[in-house]
Amino acid sequence: MPWYAIDAIDDAIDSSRRFLFPFSLGRWLRLAVIVFFLGALSTGGSPPNLGGFSNVGDAPTQPGPTPAPQPTPDVDPGTLTEIALLFGGLVAVLVLLSLLFGLVGDVMRFVFLDALRTGDVRIRSPFRRRLGKGLRLFGFKLILNLLVGIPIFVGVALFVLAFAAPGLLSGFGIDPGIFAGLGGAGLLAVFALAALLGIVVGLLVGLTDTFVTAVMLVDDVGVVEGWRRFWPTLRDEWKQYLVYLVMRAILGIGVGIVTSIVVAIPALVIGAVTVIVLIAIASAFGATLSVVTAVLGALTVLVALVAFLFVALPVGIVVQTYFRMYELMVLGRSNEAFALVPLPDDGDGDHDGNDGDENRGYGPDGDDGGAGGAGDASGSSSDRTGDGRLGSDRNDDRSADEPPSRESTTDDTAPSDGDDADDDAERRDDRDSGFSFGGDVR
Repeated sequence: MPWYAIDAIDDAIDSSRRFLFPFSLGRWLRLAVIVFFLGALSTGGSPPNLGGFSNVGDAPTQPGPTPAPQPTPDVDPGTLTEIALLFGGLVAVLVLLSLLFGLVGDVMRFVFLDALRTGDVRIRSPFRRRLGKGLRLFGFKLILNLLVGIPIFVGVALFVLAFAAPGLLSGFGIDPGIFAGLGGAGLLAVFALAALLGIVVGLLVGLTDTFVTAVMLVDDVGVVEGWRRFWPTLRDEWKQYLVYLVMRAILGIGVGIVTSIVVAIPALVIGAVTVIVLIAIASAFGATLSVVTAVLGALTVLVALVAFLFVALPVGIVVQTYFRMYELMVLGRSNEAFALVPLPDDGDGDHDGNDGDENRGYGPDGDDGGAGGAGDASGSSSDRTGDGRLGSDRNDDRSADEPPSRESTTDDTAPSDGDDADDDAERRDDRDSGFSFGGDVR
């Protein structure tokens, strides 16, 4: 049995090269915008903990003098309220910006799929067409995370408060002994359950972002219907997808190490130059915060951020394109009804890695015929959908006035002349504004 999750590794390299090159500045700038919202710059790391070193040193041999008690400063309760409101407002703004960024990112997933499918990288008109699908994808993932995350958070919080602040639970009429009686083993079990649910939700969201979005685009359906249509393929080809998960993890680790090295070296240089410039600004205008130092410092940091994006985004474009091509090829090989990008032939006209005669039923005289003849050739594995039906049977089930799913790739309506007008307007706006990125020359 061919493992197309392994075969697609090399095929995705060739397809990515054809998609990205020859180089076009306008094409890569549009891809940079898309990749930015897809989260190509996320490293998953966290800064080291630098706290807890203020008291490091030799212990004194003699006790020091007892310090005189300092008077407690009077704090106006109204000031505390204002600080709390300011902090809460800042948190709310950050949460809203994060949700907005996630929503735009989910729409950009479909914009990227459109670019890979057509070979033409556009942003504005595909964004308008795919806004509905992006909203449904964002809502699906948000509801899923809330349904799983809220019970986990509440359970962990109750266990922690039962040990750390039992009086607080008692004030709400909750007996802390219910949770404290389970002891450390119960707390460990809660964390283990939370970790297990997190893995399951992460896998579900990952499959949705990776494969179900492509099904949604091909068949012009929503998230739930996309899962319903993708599930038979996943169930029948579970071994192939298990190999995909293993290979995807290995590729992710390897590519992550290489890209981290490629991006980290310029980032260190940019960071060092930024620190030197900030020190020079502080030396020239004084260390005291003022309007001049604040403006110059903010401009320095902004320039450093732009320089970092200039280095990191091209790397992100290559990485995102490759992995998306790889995932789409795995999906297309598992079910050609969901093929969004062209699949390379194996030399025998098939895309499944089998020998040319395996499923064609050639007769003894070399002609197609008999039980395994031309009639069976139309029912070969390359024509079957994930639920075991032939592609022709699947199309026959459609109503006479319903167009084939592969031809309907917009949200609610098929592409119209208005979309072409949008593309022409987009080109004119770019040209008239002076910021034209150039044509999509392939």
